[in-house]
Amino acid sequence: MDRAANQIGERRLERALREVSRSVNDPLYQAQSLISTWIGDFRLRDRPRNQGLIQPQQVEDLRKLLQPGDILIERRNWFLSNAFLPGFWPHAAFYLGEADELEAMGLHEDRRVSPHWDDFLKLDAAGHHPVVIEAISEGVVFTSLEHSVGEADAVAVLRPRLTNAQRREAIARAFSHYAKPYDFEFDFFSTDRLVCSEVCYRAYDGMFTLPLTNIMGRLTLPVNAFVQVHADGLEAGNSPFDLVQFLDLDMKTGRAFVASESDFVGTLKRSGFTFLQP
Repeated sequence: MDRAANQIGERRLERALREVSRSVNDPLYQAQSLISTWIGDFRLRDRPRNQGLIQPQQVEDLRKLLQPGDILIERRNWFLSNAFLPGFWPHAAFYLGEADELEAMGLHEDRRVSPHWDDFLKLDAAGHHPVVIEAISEGVVFTSLEHSVGEADAVAVLRPRLTNAQRREAIARAFSHYAKPYDFEFDFFSTDRLVCSEVCYRAYDGMFTLPLTNIMGRLTLPVNAFVQVHADGLEAGNSPFDLVQFLDLDMKTGRAFVASESDFVGTLKRSGFTFLQP
């Protein structure tokens, strides 16, 4: 019990309690949310806090390749929540870009962005600039690349093949969901609460097709669907994405490494269970 409490952290648990109480009056949903928060933050194997297989220099190298509107799909090993999600990839995030890039696009004046601009400019606790928006158990938040990618064990970057105007629209849509609570019911037919893949889904809705999947009676979007859409598109010659980079994990060396597009497609055949990985 002490180990679980340490993994979650008092601050995160208090925030989860506050968000759930404020947004939902259903006691069953509140209980489900707290259990899901615990599962999502519990790691089966001890590791130095905030440390993944991706190295700081790899984060900086990746930063040079990123463009606003890119989709990040990520994996953190040994988290209990991975066992409850289909496929190898459990998390997706939306890369917003640096503040000066967004200002050059005039996005700071967009009515969907401007109410959240001051929060976006705030440094995180480690002194890093937020450049990502993602849905985690605490809700839809701005995070830094050091946190979102630097604490992961594997990451792939997909760039939608769209016009600059479409990309700008997607970024503004993503901003509009900031500070919404996490959806522990995984209900894609409501937008008041969101899961991680839904942030990307809502941002690009209508620009390309991301098919929803029926899981336990609910239509939702597993993160592996991004890989499947890309794989199917490569075969047909019409993928809506370009793969910018794939940093794969090597459990033996304890480091991530740049891997190929075929390796990326091959993750569709990998288990989501850490102990079954090579």
